[in-house]
Amino acid sequence: MMSAVKKELLWFGAGFALAAVLSVSYEAVRRFVPMAVAFGLLCFGCGVLLVVFLSLRRRQGESVKIFEDWMKEKSELEKEKEAFQKEKEDFEDEKAVWEATHSDEPNAEESR
Repeated sequence: MMSAVKKELLWFGAGFALAAVLSVSYEAVRRFVPMAVAFGLLCFGCGVLLVVFLSLRRRQGESVKIFEDWMKEKSELEKEKEAFQKEKEDFEDEKAVWEATHSDEPNAEESR
């Protein structure tokens, strides 16, 4: 792929060449060189705008895809968090039941 600067220079050169070809005689070249430069700058500017526009469109598509992936991962993490919270609550309930049923037993540390 060509870099953006190379593309812009290509647009400028193409515009200058086209304007130079359109002016065939020496008198026409002398008279139309400023127009050739202006046309080259116009093509250069159009090339810059086109490159920027296409770059923004590509980046927008990529960012939408990244955002969708992030939202999908976020929802999966929320589901895992809910499952973990439920497991934690079940463990707390089990722990309370176990402590209630084994509260009358002496602790192993106290018997030593």
